[in-house]
Amino acid sequence: MLTSRFLCFSKSAMDSAVSTDIFRGRPFGGLAVFIHTRLQHNVELLYAAERVLIVKCFNVLFVNVYLPCHSNDEAYDSSLCDI
Repeated sequence: MLTSRFLCFSKSAMDSAVSTDIFRGRPFGGLAVFIHTRLQHNVELLYAAERVLIVKCFNVLFVNVYLPCHSNDEAYDSSLCDI
């Protein structure tokens, strides 16, 4: 079984949006990092936010960033500048 062999660190970009409105389908994306379970004692989740995941495995940082290709939203522009 796939899920028993991997740790999954994930974050949905819909978390805050779903709390404010009802949506149909999947209008936002998300991100995930999979690490094999044999490495689990050497893995640390350093940061998890709506658009960024940072996982450290040994001395390697995995930085996963969700950046949709277009938006006219001022909040998105601000978030992009923060990243």
